[in-house]
Amino acid sequence: MILHNTKDIYVLCKYYKIHILYGNFDLKGAFFIDENNTSFIFLRKGLSSQEEINILIHEFGHFILHKQYLLNRRS
Repeated sequence: MILHNTKDIYVLCKYYKIHILYGNFDLKGAFFIDENNTSFIFLRKGLSSQEEINILIHEFGHFILHKQYLLNRRS
């Protein structure tokens, strides 16, 4: 899918102001919105470049599909 004239997931994350954080996490990836409505994708360090892209796309999908739900549940 082409969104905003790009297929580059890193460009899309930057456009939507999603911060990508790398760490020694148990999970390969996770999506999170904090109390300031700032969006984060957490990625495990050491993933292959293709696996990182695949997981980033998966977590970006959570942002697109569930962001409004995640924001509304705080109300």
